Amino acid sequence: TSPSARSGHRMVAYKNVIVLFGGFADTGKTTRYHADVWLFSFDTLAWEEKKVGGSPPSPRGGCQLALHKDTLFVIGGYSTAKKFSNNTNRGNARDVDDDDEKGIVHDDIFALDLINWTWEKVKKQGMVPTARSSFGLAVHAPKAKAVLFGGVFDQDGGGDKMYSELFNEAYQFNMESRRWFPLSVRPPKAKGKGKDGAESAAAESNAGANVPAQEDRVDPATARAATLIQAAFRGYAVRKAYETYRVGGKISELLYSPATYGIDWDSKELIRPRARSAPSLFVLKNTLWLWGGMVEIEHADVVLDDMWCLDLNKLDCWHCMKENSTGEEAFRELSSDDDDNDDMVE
Repeated sequence: TSPSARSGHRMVAYKNVIVLFGGFADTGKTTRYHADVWLFSFDTLAWEEKKVGGSPPSPRGGCQLALHKDTLFVIGGYSTAKKFSNNTNRGNARDVDDDDEKGIVHDDIFALDLINWTWEKVKKQGMVPTARSSFGLAVHAPKAKAVLFGGVFDQDGGGDKMYSELFNEAYQFNMESRRWFPLSVRPPKAKGKGKDGAESAAAESNAGANVPAQEDRVDPATARAATLIQAAFRGYAVRKAYETYRVGGKISELLYSPATYGIDWDSKELIRPRARSAPSLFVLKNTLWLWGGMVEIEHADVVLDDMWCLDLNKLDCWHCMKENSTGEEAFRELSSDDDDNDDMVE
């Protein structure tokens, strides 16, 4: 036996096996989502369906997996369900008629114990990312953390209208404490001249030596405020809150994105990857690498080929290793349209 044909599934290597979870199969008329677990043995070169207990995740595709010791975390994902249905449809599979469905973006986390083979739903703790799909995820093994970047949230605007919100935030999930924290970066320190400049450069080169962990740098009051704000505002409502609410005479970045709280994004020294869905991430030693992804502009998909890196110890700003070379004309036209709209409002 072997898993049924599917896409959108995820796999990780664990000891001498590959662990496969989820996925979906689209026939053009119906879409079938899965929540089954399969093992592929490197010794026997054969598949085996693993029966697991506990509280399993609902069937889904497009999730992300993070492995820590003997625990596999399933993060997020996407599925569809029949409109106006109260059935949660938990189980190993679900069939949905494509003509009468609505999309579901999952923002939950489940932990699979690979010793006892039981599922457990993980309680949401910390500064949790807003619901999104098609985000990138990579494991920072030395720190027992999973790093999340980007993603998209599609909000139904009524009728045939759909609002798509892309993200370029980064978050960390601590796989030991099982808490979320924003991965905030700081602008690099300006380098002066002469003796002061040498001292400044030396300080910058050693900036990551004694930097406290990300969670230790988050002010408790800020964390509590972010949790309350995220509970009250989601998706399109977050954008409206960002436009409406003012704190201390300025629009609070915290309302829109706790991961960017307290950062002067207007600083010329501070650059970051543009918002996108479906980026690829990986971590080598203590450096996070990001490549590619996709942006939708005027109902057309622009596929990116830029590459970025970020030192996860220093968190001293993103560095662009290769600039994007595709679709830049579309981005310039979009920026020009936004400027024209701003002039009309004024």
